Amino acid sequence: MKSHFEYLELKNLSFVFLFLLAFVNRLLSADFELTPLNMQFYGAETIGNRIIVYASDGNYLLSTDAGKTWSQHLLNPNGHILHMVNFKDTLFGVLSNGYILISSDSANSWTKIPIELDEKEELIYITPTEKNTFVRSTKGIYKFDKNWNLLKVRKDSLIETAYWKNFEHGIRRDLPTLIGWAYRSSQVVIPLYYYDKKLLLQSLKYRNGLIVLDEDLNFIDTVNNVNYIKSQEGNRIRFVYTFPNSLIFTTYPLGVYKTNDIFSAWENYFADTNFVKQPFFEFPYNEKTLFGIYKIDYSFFFWNNKLYFETIETNPTKRNLVTSYVKKYNFPIIYSIYQIDIDETGTRYSVKLVGNRFYDNSIAAIILDEYPSTIIDNATFNLYHFRKTTIGDSILIIPADNKTLLITRDGCQTWNLLSCNNGQPSLIVNDSIFVNSTFAINNIFVSFDSGLFYKPTGYGLDTMHRYIEYTGFDSTGKLIDTVYHFIDTVSYFHYFSNSQILHIDKNGKGFWVGSSSGSTFGPKKEFGFAYTTDYGLHFKFDTVLANKVGYRRKFSGENRIPNSSLDPVFTIDGNYVYGGFKLLGKTKFISSITFIDTNFKDAYTKYFDQNIQLFQIYPFSSKNILLFCNVFDSTDPNAYKFVIRETTDTGNTFVTISSLDTTVEMPQFYPHNQDSIFFTLSLPGRVYLFEPKHRKLTKLYETDLVDTVYLMVISDRFYIVGKGLFLENTDRSDLTQWREGKWDYGKPNFESVIFKGNVAIAGLSDSLRPFNYYKITLKKETPTTVESQVEKRYYTTKFWASEPYPQPAGVPVKARIAWDGSFDVSEAIDGVYDSMGRKVEGKERIRVTLRDKGYGELEWECSGVPSGVYFILLRWAGGSESVPIVVE
Repeated sequence: MKSHFEYLELKNLSFVFLFLLAFVNRLLSADFELTPLNMQFYGAETIGNRIIVYASDGNYLLSTDAGKTWSQHLLNPNGHILHMVNFKDTLFGVLSNGYILISSDSANSWTKIPIELDEKEELIYITPTEKNTFVRSTKGIYKFDKNWNLLKVRKDSLIETAYWKNFEHGIRRDLPTLIGWAYRSSQVVIPLYYYDKKLLLQSLKYRNGLIVLDEDLNFIDTVNNVNYIKSQEGNRIRFVYTFPNSLIFTTYPLGVYKTNDIFSAWENYFADTNFVKQPFFEFPYNEKTLFGIYKIDYSFFFWNNKLYFETIETNPTKRNLVTSYVKKYNFPIIYSIYQIDIDETGTRYSVKLVGNRFYDNSIAAIILDEYPSTIIDNATFNLYHFRKTTIGDSILIIPADNKTLLITRDGCQTWNLLSCNNGQPSLIVNDSIFVNSTFAINNIFVSFDSGLFYKPTGYGLDTMHRYIEYTGFDSTGKLIDTVYHFIDTVSYFHYFSNSQILHIDKNGKGFWVGSSSGSTFGPKKEFGFAYTTDYGLHFKFDTVLANKVGYRRKFSGENRIPNSSLDPVFTIDGNYVYGGFKLLGKTKFISSITFIDTNFKDAYTKYFDQNIQLFQIYPFSSKNILLFCNVFDSTDPNAYKFVIRETTDTGNTFVTISSLDTTVEMPQFYPHNQDSIFFTLSLPGRVYLFEPKHRKLTKLYETDLVDTVYLMVISDRFYIVGKGLFLENTDRSDLTQWREGKWDYGKPNFESVIFKGNVAIAGLSDSLRPFNYYKITLKKETPTTVESQVEKRYYTTKFWASEPYPQPAGVPVKARIAWDGSFDVSEAIDGVYDSMGRKVEGKERIRVTLRDKGYGELEWECSGVPSGVYFILLRWAGGSESVPIVVE
């Protein structure tokens, strides 16, 4: 028989081509490095001190130091890595689009073996043995020998299975999850177990027990749980653990059973069969209290051959009875692990908490079901279902849905929620700090490592989200209304149905404005206002300012990324300033300009007449402001034109600077500097440059082929992008000159883009890459100057600094630095400040190591410093700069 490689060479050369493609760390376009940010985790595996978290779209995260630092890698963008296993110090995995993955050097390099699949067939699980390797697909099982010769394939309806798509508003709806809401314990239909020279599995058709095949894939029999579990009928298998001389099953409802022969009686794992009926164990959803809160679910698992069980607990479910549908929130989440000790006789058991509980107070909610029955849970709610992995007796790694990753490195004494959100940034603070404002549920998540991990707002606080309900009834007992009064000031973002503004400056100070539609759980048709001083890790809500701020309607095209028009906020005369409009009807608007004191003590909003649809402003001062807007004819509501107006008295009077007799929408507004304001208009797609000093408007580009175009600026290089559109500027001194840009795989389809400094983040796809949100940077060239030797996280004409590492820091933290040599960088160090601007220590523990003239390394010994955001401040004659660092 020919080997599988030879077979494919003869039968399918296209597979050979794909096999030879080398996806190492990033996808490279002609001029860019593209890193996918949005991913779903499916499990984790370890080999030595290395941890691999495998994910969607061919991505995996790798830690080479037992979870201290992480890097992202890519194997193939068109398939999901649905399973990976360490067998005798070799890693085996599967890509759903038809590849077996093998690494014999601890994930440093991979061999990809292609399998020819049927239409709509996907690989989901791999089971290596001493002689053979078995690969499960959604339609059957493949058997290979050690040389990867395909020996046999079995496909029939009995063993067909599937995984479920994740219901998720506003992010991506095509990423598969191994757990569906209706089948939260159904991960068991995916695996393929091997025991006693037999293959054991479940399927969509047979979930009440196990299907048993021999090593030649011949059907032997089915094993019904009811016939083998004597103590409780109706138990379904949740997980199967294979040991050299026994099989152990955990079941749902609560149970643990063992056998040494699949066709013999299954014994209760506990000699005392009443053990799991003790008050400590509770069945799910029975609303009996444990530790003063409500228990939701549990699961048994083995760690170094010892039995543990984990619990997920939450507050009682809250339901909004006023609206026409139910919206359910489960929060906060409390995750606990308990060890079951068995005495020498094997008949007495004790249960003890391992370390400390993990409290997820972040309300990092995800949407699990669609309207009209919207279910919202903490993203950590699914922790107990996933394929966790361990290193020794201390390190436990738990991946979960929505890029959630929880780790303990000290035997559950302390927990670190590394990440808890898919990557879809709505704001770029600098090259390393991205902020996520999730569409529809309005949670805020912050990344300090260029989009690798995201921390949810409120994470790490002891305060829980609380509110008081006031319910009124009439004389007949009919519900009149329910009023929710919030008494906590941490985070209530998902009580508001719309995000209007999210602004954070380079020092971590900023604010959020949102509104409630009145049809969701929470406030009735009102604004929400919250401010932050630590890049959005924590917000404080202010109901007084909420009643003083103005509305800002999202521009068209912002359905995927809120505020895709880039940052719409300006700082002028001690105030944050922004403009916007609220739609009252088809042609009636309330437009306004809002001023917010930068110390968040007061706010003021100036409103205009209903004939102005204000898209954006550009302030020279608090009185002198440019307005970019549509102006309607008061006698003919269908007649309007786009106008650039100027006011010198905060909107009491106006002068028209430029006008266009056309129907417009403004998808993008970008002040490049004080001399250049760029904006785009739709229908048709156009790009304009407005020069404030000369009050001059110039059309740079127009096309009838694309309704909406976007400007993209990376490191001062200009591009125009859209669906099937990618142009680059050919002459920086003449921005009317454009040519088709170089792209490696067909024409890209840009659906959204935000950018700042050296980074852009775009929702795009092309002929190879599936749709995702990609971080885009220019390819790194061979360094020729000190400036190019440092990844520029912060930029002035005097000083550069790279992203600090590690982040978050619990050990000495370092950053590569470079400066122009005009000052002594050691003397320039002022000290360390917290997010409130208080100096917490001098420069005694800060060390500068010179590597070359004007180039070196900054190191801060931060041990003993409380968790939080800090800034190393440098001052020199004529300038200053700060390097923000997150400490845990």
